Amino acid sequence: MTSGTGHPRTGRVGPADRIAALSGAASAVITLTIGSIGDVGGKGLDPTMAPEALVDGLREHGAAISTGASFTALGAVLAVVFLGPLWNQLKRASEGLAVVGVACGVLWATQTLQFAAEGVGLASAADLRDGVAARSLMTADYEVARLLAVPSLIMVATAVVAGFRYDLFPRWFRWFSLALSVPVVIAFTPLGPAGLMGALGALWILTASVLFAFRPPDAP
Repeated sequence: MTSGTGHPRTGRVGPADRIAALSGAASAVITLTIGSIGDVGGKGLDPTMAPEALVDGLREHGAAISTGASFTALGAVLAVVFLGPLWNQLKRASEGLAVVGVACGVLWATQTLQFAAEGVGLASAADLRDGVAARSLMTADYEVARLLAVPSLIMVATAVVAGFRYDLFPRWFRWFSLALSVPVVIAFTPLGPAGLMGALGALWILTASVLFAFRPPDAP
């Protein structure tokens, strides 16, 4: 039996490996659904508002912001668990690629945790009616969201290289990863929508997670 790349399949995915891989899917679903309810930009709030109006808006959505931040943090932790299967896959092509991909995944998760922490800070600033602090934290949120594009782009790029250079993944996943890298680059530009990165990164992790969980790895 052969895979989509022409390599014979070898080994099997054990229960622990499958659970670890599917933690990426859980991370993506949590981030895209429950975590997204803490998005202050989607609630019509922005740092250009007057401090008093900004505080009033944040207090109105305080529970949603805190809940979203907590689940965003949970999604980041689950994404770290997913990096184990990512390492196992990439090292079949190159240990150097595996190191780069997993390191960028850790950086992505760390920045996501920072994003969640700033969400908790926003809710606290609103409770204290500190509009200046809320404005500063919200501005930082936009920058963190844009910076998420950097480690995500490199992580996806390692999969692209492993697929096309080392013939590691199915053809559809190689082209999917390559196509996804284009809007990721756009998200990093000054004109790109910063929030796009969170959705694209989660979409790639979701797809890779399901692939790693149910498809035995190719022979090196």
